[in-house]
Amino acid sequence: METLPSGSSRFRQALKQELPLWRTRGLMDDVQIQALTDLYRLDLVCAPTQRRFVSVLVFFGVLLVGLGVLSFVAANWEFIPTALKVALLLGAMWGAQGSGFYLERSGRSPALGHGLIVLGSLLYGANIGLFGQIFQLQGELHQALFLWGIGVLAVAYALPSLPNAALALVVLLGGYLDWSWGSNSGTVLPLLPVVGLALFLPLSYRLRSPGFYQWSVLLAGVG
Repeated sequence: METLPSGSSRFRQALKQELPLWRTRGLMDDVQIQALTDLYRLDLVCAPTQRRFVSVLVFFGVLLVGLGVLSFVAANWEFIPTALKVALLLGAMWGAQGSGFYLERSGRSPALGHGLIVLGSLLYGANIGLFGQIFQLQGELHQALFLWGIGVLAVAYALPSLPNAALALVVLLGGYLDWSWGSNSGTVLPLLPVVGLALFLPLSYRLRSPGFYQWSVLLAGVG
């Protein structure tokens, strides 16, 4: 099976945009440009507007499929043995994350891959709550939200991924608010906005997203 050469989808998009300019300036001839096009499969690279539309469409499609599967499992939850519950939860999460990383990194379908990774992040949060129910684990809501948010944040750094970064920001903010409203918030609570800035500001630079940077600073200031 033929595999694509190493190179992110962003690199391939930039390369496709630069090739006509290189031809105009005489830096490369048609044979060299065609060789690069074949090597990096630039014929499969979508235009930015088309790519954004496909990304949005795929994201909502994956989300609807995921919600449908979760609804089916929830309707039959009481009749499923515990071992099968654990296998279903872990299999769904690892399957979504693993296939998503493969499709995104290989360049075969970055939009679908990213959508599956976001679905895996949502399933990770659902698994935290469901495992707590299955094994009757005791804990506070903010503890589950912090655990969920840190995991999603790690994925956002690894890709990098703006949707996962936004999800991590919302989830961790929810954990912070739940803890602040509790009676035993402790002395660590005032330091959490500073910790949040330390976690999210480097990510906003990595994402090259001024909007995410502004939201991170704003929410830290409100906290």
